[in-house]
Amino acid sequence: MREIQFRGKRFDNGKWVYGDLLHIAGGCLIYFGSQTETGPDIPEDSDIAVGLGIDEIAVVDPSTVGQLTWLYDRNCKKIYEGDLLECPNVPTIPLEVYYNSEYGSFCLAEHTHTEGVLKGSTPIGEMLMHYPGMHIIGNIHDNSNLLPSNCKS
Repeated sequence: MREIQFRGKRFDNGKWVYGDLLHIAGGCLIYFGSQTETGPDIPEDSDIAVGLGIDEIAVVDPSTVGQLTWLYDRNCKKIYEGDLLECPNVPTIPLEVYYNSEYGSFCLAEHTHTEGVLKGSTPIGEMLMHYPGMHIIGNIHDNSNLLPSNCKS
């Protein structure tokens, strides 16, 4: 089974948390698990309810939630949806990681001064093979100053 991981900014303190995304009562939570012990082995067909401790879960701002791509930049940093990448060949244009549902893959959107946001269709993994020097320079939530003024949300 493939692991799926998300990140989101906590409402209470603005810090990033990483883990499983839960949609409960109209809100978004990220379960990052107990850092000290493992829970019981519960069968998948069980009707048992599971209690979550306050140190295992955080309410996050839904607009900041991004999925892990399981790809890495040139510095071996994990790449998440919403990250901004820089290509050494074109260092002045930030490239945003986004999920392209039409192609079923994570792709890059180019933020330009003249044309706004141009969404690409080439999977990010392929782009990293062609441009191995790509690296994360920030993300759209913490570093909107890196985007041209006509591209800021």
